[in-house]
Amino acid sequence: KSGHVATVRYMGSVASAKDQRAVYVGVEWDDQTRGKHDGSVASAATGELVRHFTCSPGAGSFVKPKLLRRGGTFGEVMRRRYVGMEEDTVSKDNKLDLDHAHVKTWNGRVLPIEFFGELQIRGQQQLDKLDKVTCRDDSVALAGADAAEVLPLCEHLDLQGNLLHDWGELARLAHQLPRLEQLRLNGNRFHPPTLASGLLNPASGLLQGAFPNLKILVLNSCGLDSWAQVELLEAHLPCIEQLSLAYNTLGDIERVLEAHRAAPSPATPAESALAESAAAAAAEAEAAAAASSSSALGEAGSAEGGGVGGSLLVLSDPQRFPPVCGFRRLHHLDLSNVGLVSWRQVLRFAWLPRLEQLHLTDNAVPDVWALPKELPKDVQPPPPPAKDETALNPLVNPPPPPAAAAAAAEE
Repeated sequence: KSGHVATVRYMGSVASAKDQRAVYVGVEWDDQTRGKHDGSVASAATGELVRHFTCSPGAGSFVKPKLLRRGGTFGEVMRRRYVGMEEDTVSKDNKLDLDHAHVKTWNGRVLPIEFFGELQIRGQQQLDKLDKVTCRDDSVALAGADAAEVLPLCEHLDLQGNLLHDWGELARLAHQLPRLEQLRLNGNRFHPPTLASGLLNPASGLLQGAFPNLKILVLNSCGLDSWAQVELLEAHLPCIEQLSLAYNTLGDIERVLEAHRAAPSPATPAESALAESAAAAAAEAEAAAAASSSSALGEAGSAEGGGVGGSLLVLSDPQRFPPVCGFRRLHHLDLSNVGLVSWRQVLRFAWLPRLEQLHLTDNAVPDVWALPKELPKDVQPPPPPAKDETALNPLVNPPPPPAAAAAAAEE
C-alpha cells in the first residue's frame, strides 16, 4: 500500500515468526535495496537457516497480507479512474465545496472559485467514446471480461508501469480490443514461462488473432530474457511497424538463430541418403566458392575481426550466419541496452525488408563494421514482401542507378 512494487514469491508461515500459525507473504521487491534477506530466515526454534523462497540478496521481505494491494482487472481500474455521467458532480451550483477553493482579491475580499463546464468536460471523458487512453501505474493485473464493454473504440492504449505479468492475460485483453493499433507496456514484468506453447498454438492458442491491427508495441523493461520469445511473438504481430524492446535481455540472438539451422528434422532412410549426397555436393561447392572469394576478402576482415570483409562474409553466408526473419512491415526497432556485444549480431537484422531505424544505445558493441558497396550476385535475400508492401531496405530492394531513375521519371 506504500506504492512500492514487488512480486509474490511465497505465502504461509515463516520460521522466524513467534506465531507459527500466522500467515505472511514473501515478496521480492523491484527495488532490490528495500528488503532484508534473500528469502531465507533463521528459525525461531532452532536457529537454523530455513529457506522459504529464493531472490537476490537484500530484495526479500515477509509482510502481512493486509499491507498488500493486489492488482485489479482492466475494467475495474478504468471505471475507478473515469466518472460516469450519472455520478454526483464535484461542484454544487458551479462552486467547489472545499475549504481551500477560494481566492483573495486585492482589497481583501474572499471569493469562491467557480467551476463551469463540469458536465461538458465529463461528457468528453466517457469511456465508450474514447479511442486513446492512458492508465499508468494503477495496478492493472488482469484482463477481466468487460474490456470490450468499457472501451469499445480503443485504438491507443498506454498501460505503462502496471502489474501485468501473464502473457495469457494480455492476450485475453487484446482479444476484447480488436481496434488496438498502439500498445505501450513499459515496466510490466511479464513472467517468461507464461509465453508457453499452448498460448501460441495456431489453432487454439490465446495469442492467435489477438493483435490483428497492432502497429506500435512498446515492451521496454518487460522481463524478456531470450530472443526466442521475440520470435514467438512475431508470428502474432502481422501488422507491426514499430517495436521497442529496450532494457530486456536479448544477447542470445545468435544462439537462437543458429539453433534453427542446427535443429534436426525427421527423415526416411531415402531422404537421409539424399540429404547426405546433397550435403557432400554443397560442401564441395562451398569449398570452391571459399577458394574463389578468399582473394576478394583478403585482409579486409573476418566474421570475428570485422571490417568490410567481416560484413561481406556475414551478409553473403546466410546458412552460416542466419538472419532475423519475419517482421515484414517493421520499420522502427529499438534494441537499446539488450545485451548485444558485437556488430556481427547487429548484421543479423540487415535483411528486414522495411527497416529504416535501428536504435542500439547502451549496448557494449566495441566497433562498427563498414558495409560492402554491393553483395555477390549469387547471394539471395529472403523472399520479398507481399505486393502491397514496399521493401525499403536497400539490401533487399536496392535503388535504381541514377540513369535508370531518370529514365523512369521521364516515362
